[in-house]
Amino acid sequence: MTKNTKIVLGIVLVLIVVFIGYKMTMKPDSKDTSMPASTEPIKIGFIGPLTGDAAAYGADTASAAQIALKEINTAGGVNGRQIELIVEDGKCNAKDGLSSAQKLINLDKVKIILSASCSGELLGFTNLAEQNKVLVLNTLASNPKISEAGDYIFRNDPSDADGGKQLAQLVVKSYKKVSIITENTEYAQGIATVFKEVYKNLSGTIVVDEVFSPDMKDFRSILLKIKGTDTEAIFLNPQAPANAARLAKQARELGLNQQFYVAYMSGPEFAASGPSAEGAYIIDVPGLATGKGAELLKKFKDVYNREPGYPYFVGSTYDALFLLTDAIKKEGENTTKIKDYLYALPEYDGTVGKYKFDKNGDLEGIDFIVRKVVDQKATELK
Repeated sequence: MTKNTKIVLGIVLVLIVVFIGYKMTMKPDSKDTSMPASTEPIKIGFIGPLTGDAAAYGADTASAAQIALKEINTAGGVNGRQIELIVEDGKCNAKDGLSSAQKLINLDKVKIILSASCSGELLGFTNLAEQNKVLVLNTLASNPKISEAGDYIFRNDPSDADGGKQLAQLVVKSYKKVSIITENTEYAQGIATVFKEVYKNLSGTIVVDEVFSPDMKDFRSILLKIKGTDTEAIFLNPQAPANAARLAKQARELGLNQQFYVAYMSGPEFAASGPSAEGAYIIDVPGLATGKGAELLKKFKDVYNREPGYPYFVGSTYDALFLLTDAIKKEGENTTKIKDYLYALPEYDGTVGKYKFDKNGDLEGIDFIVRKVVDQKATELK
């Protein structure tokens, strides 16, 4: 072997040793351009109430998510990868919400969940998500407890800390004595707690305060407790529109003619339920009448050949998938970085309006509005 050959072999051996050392000391998240980029789909979980009374808004949100999913994937996905949405039915309760999240996190290995869950459904799995650093963006739940659910929990739906306050302020302007009938769910209990506190502080009186179980359908025994009292108005406070309609109908059949107030989870289905709902006031989230919101409503009708019952939730869910994919484009699938990205977001110009997230992951920038049932439609009051 010649001297030059020995020198060349020595150089080659040194380079091999250096390369092996470099590979062994690389950090796990270091970018190695010698390795091919993943082409596997990016999995995002979806949990929402797809069956039962709450399916009225669960169906709208799932449909909106599919519109956004198709648009994102048709445009090339995220960093060359398609988005795979794994849909689970949380049934608007904590038990099924947790079961859905366990399946998504433990079996499907998702790190991001788009949640169109009811409040109880969401609160059923926030601890599990937080423990596993799974990023959750909710588009529907409004219970004030969600503000303290964890650093990885966000929502682009207004909190009932605001909704309950605005409803109490609205009622007390006209009526100083009110009765309230509340379903025993996290959402309904949350808005009731805020309403009662604010209403009493404004010198209002709660005449009758009743709670009913989610499986109850005959409310006559509760309503008879109101009949004969000096109640001036009644706050019908169920989880879903079907029970709001039942309450109103049974109340009118018993001769209760007081003014009705409802909160936004009852919405358009309650308004269209018949004469018993006529004239009721609704504290509601805004609609999607202009700009990007109006464009989305047109897309929704073109795809599903119907108007959505809950336009805001259609918009908030559509926005959420784009928000999440925007974050993944910039930060990868590291949920800690995605969390920080959402907290630092200066303002998002979405279909429901311009908004951002506060230090609790709550929505900032969008307020509740007031509607009145006129000719079986929930008409916004200016």
